[in-house]
Amino acid sequence: MAKKLDKILVVDIEATCWEGTPPEGMSNDIIEVGICLLDVQTGEISDNRGIMVKPERSTVSPFCTELTTITQEMLDNEGVSFKEACRILKQEYLSQSRAWASFGAYDQKQFDRQCKAMGVGYPFGPSHINVKTLYALKHKLNHEVGMAGALEQLNIPLEGTHHRGVDDAKNISKILYWTLNNENPKTMSTKITIGADELILWLRKNNKQEGESTIKLGRKIQKLIVDDLDGKLTTHDQESYWANTDEDKNIAEDNLPKTSAQYKIDIDKISKLYQTINDWQ
Repeated sequence: MAKKLDKILVVDIEATCWEGTPPEGMSNDIIEVGICLLDVQTGEISDNRGIMVKPERSTVSPFCTELTTITQEMLDNEGVSFKEACRILKQEYLSQSRAWASFGAYDQKQFDRQCKAMGVGYPFGPSHINVKTLYALKHKLNHEVGMAGALEQLNIPLEGTHHRGVDDAKNISKILYWTLNNENPKTMSTKITIGADELILWLRKNNKQEGESTIKLGRKIQKLIVDDLDGKLTTHDQESYWANTDEDKNIAEDNLPKTSAQYKIDIDKISKLYQTINDWQ
């Protein structure tokens, strides 16, 4: 059982791979161990590092380089042995005394396979957290999603280069921290784009604000979305859909705008948005 619970060791590995089956006589070798420590109280990510590991049973293929950006030359120059990488984990990151996490079961299985095949001691304790499964359970998903998909759902930008362990360890840490510290999955922010033009159209169809020009309505809508509903202005003058329709004679500056501002807003605030403009006379 893990003894140190102040921080979680987050691990993401990259391994030799091929487009198809491995060449004869070769096996998947870990070539990068991306690691960092996640403070479970504050969310601080520290001691981020990518340990480059020389493959001892295979070589880096062009397909692998294209996927990870890691080359055989990089590993020849910068890599350490697999045994040394395991020593670093145990001695510098206290991996056998901490809970450790990865996105999915692959990292755990690959370490287990390679340690057994090469006669190297397994560097981790028994407390493993599968962030991929934990995230899916937390959000009551009917299937697991990839790391990039989870970041997108949480509106967290993917940092660095995908499929580089040093960067993905940090990305996984952010998903894990969010999952551990949000009680209600519905607090996950899902934003949609909405334009002032469609709101002005709604107001015109419902005979609201009939005396206001489109310019004044645009300003009023911006104040509501940005100041009151924490939305974000994304563009000032996107062409309205109906601006392309030359046959429509009802398009005019005092009726419907030919261009309008566009906004990003949390989907759970759309109801409040329409309730508010419905109250406008």
